[in-house]
Amino acid sequence: DFFALGGHSLNAVRMIARVRKEFGVSLPLGKLFEAPRLEAFAALLGAGASPPQQVVQAPSELRAAQRNLEPRRVAMTEGQREIAGSILVERSTLIAYNLSFSMHVAGAIELPALRTALNALVDRHEVLRASFDLENATLTIGPQGGFELSENDLSRLGGQLAEAQRDALLRDAASAPFDLASGPLLRVLSLRLPEGRSELVLIVHHMVCDGWSAGVLMRDLAVLYTAALEGRAAALPPAQGVSDLVEAEAQWRGSAEAETHRRFWLDKYASSLPVMDLTFDKPHPATTTTAAARVVTRLDAELEAALRGVAQRADTPLRNLIFASFRYYLSMMVGSPDVTVGIPVAGQIAHGLDDIVAHGVSFLPVRATIERGASLRDLLSQARRDMLEAVEHQNYTHGALVRDLQAPRSSARHLLAPVVVNIDGLADLENIALGAAPVRIEVNSTGHEFFDLFFNQFDAPGRVELTWNYKTDLFLEATIQLHAGNVLALLRAIAETPDAMDRPMAALLSHGRQVAPASGEHADPGAAG
Repeated sequence: DFFALGGHSLNAVRMIARVRKEFGVSLPLGKLFEAPRLEAFAALLGAGASPPQQVVQAPSELRAAQRNLEPRRVAMTEGQREIAGSILVERSTLIAYNLSFSMHVAGAIELPALRTALNALVDRHEVLRASFDLENATLTIGPQGGFELSENDLSRLGGQLAEAQRDALLRDAASAPFDLASGPLLRVLSLRLPEGRSELVLIVHHMVCDGWSAGVLMRDLAVLYTAALEGRAAALPPAQGVSDLVEAEAQWRGSAEAETHRRFWLDKYASSLPVMDLTFDKPHPATTTTAAARVVTRLDAELEAALRGVAQRADTPLRNLIFASFRYYLSMMVGSPDVTVGIPVAGQIAHGLDDIVAHGVSFLPVRATIERGASLRDLLSQARRDMLEAVEHQNYTHGALVRDLQAPRSSARHLLAPVVVNIDGLADLENIALGAAPVRIEVNSTGHEFFDLFFNQFDAPGRVELTWNYKTDLFLEATIQLHAGNVLALLRAIAETPDAMDRPMAALLSHGRQVAPASGEHADPGAAG
């Protein structure tokens, strides 16, 4: 069973794209929901399949080299257009789109090999050599590019002092704006830490990279660094680039499928637009602010094992159980069954372009009616169905939906989905190493956030983290700590209740709780279910 094995929407899209490429068969993603077992799904390949979409072919080494000889001007991806539009509306949001990722290394980093690898990385991925014209929604890809590399030796400092200095370096690097018109578009910190440890920090702008392609960058950097260290050529196939994604998106817009996707989303918003009435601790600013902080909760080994067991018995992945639980809690938090959450998904995967580095995110405003008396079983089924349907129609973008709804944009508020739930694709990265030294990946806080509340799931065996990024101009830390504790208590109640699947979620939410009022005007959804 696909879902019992840990399948989720992201690798479901990858599988459907792979089936289309390998077998020439185009199946709707919903078919996987109908036939999640291998035998039943395989039977669908020859029964009623629609003709496959045209797929952008990977470039040969010769073609890849030829197209890098001269500057090329191309359109932006749909995801890049949306970010460009947000920045043009409110320039202060530019810095909110900085992304920071760490590669924690159990050993030393050899700087000559690192410089060689970084040069090769910029040569390989054309978006790192681009300059952006926000007003005209285009980018120019040059034959050459660069990067910023800062080398910092903190190994002789004491543990706490080294940690404080490390945090300050990351904070300063992440808060510095990128010049999107001139570059460079890759900022790297190499840190030598006490006890023989090292850390490599990659900072990029969201126009250049999304969460999925950050994984591609780090995976390729590891391969290139190891090859440089060993004095050999890296065993990597020719890379596709952002221009290939632009071409694939243009092909899709001319397909019959485009109108199907459009109608799906317009039907979801045919009635009045949703109003997510989050109760803030502070008055909502009249203009966009992005200052943010985060609260992280972690599942201990016992709770993780128990919840994975519950999820497996329900034929669903753990991340779907967490998503369903969070969404139910959010409906109680806003006091309405009409809930919309934004789901970012990697759009390049739907086009079969897994190895492209670019901002290819499709932002899906997933709308649902959450019944207060629903059981956990019902909520899990609803969450899986909603997610698969949304991902199946992901190529029609949030920006196109807002335009078609003719809804006015506000520089202060996100129109459809001020709350985002992200399934962190970096959790699926395995066996990354720099040379012989294993690497642990971490997403760093940048101190900025575009959305009111951004809930991130990092789900890897032995490491399940739930991160609440929140705007500090809206919420107090105590409020977010309370909500994070409530959701963790709900997950614990699910793990500890023998018949949890068939119990009303409200009963599980209030299980064993005492009233603990939140700050400001907040009621506590966990106090009485």
